[in-house]
Amino acid sequence: MHLRRMLAVALSLSCPLIGCSQGDPSRIKDKVPLTKVTGAIMVDGNPTGGVILKYVPVGDIAEKREAYIKSFTVMTNNDGAFALKTYARGDGVPAGEYKLYCQYFPPEEQVKRRESGEDRFGGKYIPPKPPAKIITVKTGENLDVGTIELKSAPRKSR
Repeated sequence: MHLRRMLAVALSLSCPLIGCSQGDPSRIKDKVPLTKVTGAIMVDGNPTGGVILKYVPVGDIAEKREAYIKSFTVMTNNDGAFALKTYARGDGVPAGEYKLYCQYFPPEEQVKRRESGEDRFGGKYIPPKPPAKIITVKTGENLDVGTIELKSAPRKSR
């Protein structure tokens, strides 16, 4: 139970930083048109839930709020599927180019890996490393990015 409480506090503190809408998304003024973007993530050949997918716009995007959002984050569901969001779950993103970065802290290793700051991928899919994928989103053209195949980092010997 203690771990759940810590994760809830961490998520609530990080939401303004990672693109979670504050309060009711319907109250956000000047919303921009969005395009649905979906896909899936496989880790070592298996669909994997709980992968954190951070998507970073390349250059400016049309979406502006009181505090400019530099990146957004979603998590894959149990079958590895994801849908990008701007205001609410799965609503899509503004047109533009996005770099997709990934982190994964398996449930059985979460506390140990988060404390060390190293994810299952050994940091190879987070900045300043190259993104796992770059996508281009066009207004009105829903985008299925397909399956993104990721590999675990070799385990370090102790």
